[in-house]
Amino acid sequence: MQQMQNGDYTSADQLLSTSTEQAEDPQYLAAANFWKGDIAYRNQRFQEAINYSQAYLSKPDAANRAAYISSPATPQHAYLNMGYAAMKLEDFAAAQDYFAKAQKTGNNYSSAIAGTAVLREADAAFMRKQYGQAIALYDKVIAANGTDVDYARFQKAILLGLQDKDNDKINLLQSLINRTPASAYADDARYEIAVTQIDNNKYQQAITMLQPLITPPASQKFAAKAWIKTGFAYQQLDADDKAIDAYRHVVTDYPSSEERSAALEALKSLYIENNQPAAYAQMLQDNNLPAADANSLDSTFYAAGEAQFASAKYDKAVQSFEQYLKTYPNGAFAVKAHYYKAESHAQLKDYKSAINEYNAVLAASWSEYSENSARRAAALALQTGDFATALRDFQLFRNTAMTQENLQIAYSGMLQSSFGLKDYPTAALYADTLQSVATGNEALTTEATFYKAQSLMLQNNVDVALPLYQQLASAKNSAVAAESRYHIAEILLQQNKLKDAENAAGQNIQQSAGNDYWIVKSYILLSDILVKEKDYFNAKATLQSIVKNTKNAELKAEATKKLEALKALEKKQSKLSEE
Repeated sequence: MQQMQNGDYTSADQLLSTSTEQAEDPQYLAAANFWKGDIAYRNQRFQEAINYSQAYLSKPDAANRAAYISSPATPQHAYLNMGYAAMKLEDFAAAQDYFAKAQKTGNNYSSAIAGTAVLREADAAFMRKQYGQAIALYDKVIAANGTDVDYARFQKAILLGLQDKDNDKINLLQSLINRTPASAYADDARYEIAVTQIDNNKYQQAITMLQPLITPPASQKFAAKAWIKTGFAYQQLDADDKAIDAYRHVVTDYPSSEERSAALEALKSLYIENNQPAAYAQMLQDNNLPAADANSLDSTFYAAGEAQFASAKYDKAVQSFEQYLKTYPNGAFAVKAHYYKAESHAQLKDYKSAINEYNAVLAASWSEYSENSARRAAALALQTGDFATALRDFQLFRNTAMTQENLQIAYSGMLQSSFGLKDYPTAALYADTLQSVATGNEALTTEATFYKAQSLMLQNNVDVALPLYQQLASAKNSAVAAESRYHIAEILLQQNKLKDAENAAGQNIQQSAGNDYWIVKSYILLSDILVKEKDYFNAKATLQSIVKNTKNAELKAEATKKLEALKALEKKQSKLSEE
């Protein structure tokens, strides 16, 4: 015992081991086992602590008499030690049983040990998620109004929260704050109330509740945690400047706190979301943080642009990517920055700038963005009528296309670009290729056939174009079908097959509902046929009706011009007949 009083538990343990080997008196053996259990617990040999305590308890009579040799050596005390050891081993069911046994009356009974055992039994029940049982035990401690009463109240409040009784939880915690003299758990209670308020989206109330924990001379125990919760609450209120200030307090004032890394991540996120990567870099530099290396800052500057893009703030994304590319022209994310800058320009309908950025991607070595950049640049050039650039980029896209679908897009684009450049022989060849790679894709084969027919007709090869138009006359694409039927009538007129042309034009008028442009064009064509047939009266009536009724300025002008020409022709014919 003298060795233990001196804190030399190793020597004490050795002497006790000798005692257990040589002991003839059961009560001395019991006392030795009791203290070996106590020493094992102190040395964090928790299973041994339980084993020696069980050996002590295995002889009840000797165990009860051991207190005459060493007064602390009581069964009640042994069960308490076993409970603590089981808690350390996370065997909470065993711990609860041991603590319950430590409360029973018997020889050398201690009400103080019993009171402690009730509290620890409650803790064990808490850990087993036996919340109702735990609350009943904490209530016993509260009713006893001993030294641990505030701890019991705090633990009960936590349990009430776990049972979704937040109002009861807050009321009980508030009683700890309002107590006079101040409870040792007042700060714990204040912090826990704020956490509950945050969970219930009561962010301003939480900020107010946390204020005393961050206002000097507040205890340092909760300051870092309170600041980070304050920052989170401000974030939820969209008060980003105040959130940044709160998180910076954690970083600068509590550099060794567990919350510092979380505060740094939150700051990084906020600076990125608010498009302030330079401010983040400065903050790292000011605090001599190791994260302020080139790679980390490169990533942060890029992420700021990506965050703006993800939020559909395309004008700010353009500015942010511009800043990144200016700061890190050869950065790890340069290609991605060019690509998403191009996408942002496209969303803003600044197609020229978008094409330039896509071309910057294409100028770099092959990447996962090259194929899509070629496709997007080509599509925008085609959309804006820059057919030469579109043709070049679609050809590049064809060379990088990795799928059949992209190959079809490439040949469709090359076909349209060549047609736009009025290179009709090349357009016809691309139409043939598109048909060969678009097997099973009716929309693309229809497109290829239509452009080929158009190209042939514009080369005056109407005899070959006619059957292609006839093939398209019943296409599912109603606009293509209507235009194709019109061209059939147009070709028949060119071939001087007037009756067939008239029938074809009439048929298109009947079948082209919803395609007003080609209906009116067909009526104009009918007037041309009637003029050929010298039926000037009906031709003039047809044109007059168009001029009066059509809302299409182009067709109205065309009909007006033909009407004037027809009137001039009629006048000329009238003079000839008079002569």
